[in-house]
Amino acid sequence: MTGHGSSTMAVAGQAFRTLSALCGIAVPFLSVLVAAGVGYLRPGYSHTEQRLSELGAAGAPHSSVFNLLGLMTSGALVVVLSAGLHAELGGNRLARIASPLLAV
Repeated sequence: MTGHGSSTMAVAGQAFRTLSALCGIAVPFLSVLVAAGVGYLRPGYSHTEQRLSELGAAGAPHSSVFNLLGLMTSGALVVVLSAGLHAELGGNRLARIASPLLAV
């Protein structure tokens, strides 16, 4: 009886590790797309001459889009990545230290 449950857990664990890896891959793409999109929507904004934080500043046009999609969503994806790394490398002492630091 335990064979079926353990194989289900193994499949679920592998699915979670795959999901967490995809989250880690998505973060840089999401960040660049949101920054480029919100920067494009802001008249006169220059990615080379202005700080990226100006896109999320209070009162900036579309700052809520930048903050929610660019920062908060990316942060949540990194937390999932961190949990996946811990699940994959949890037996390693360095990984037990590094994965929570990545989440922070």
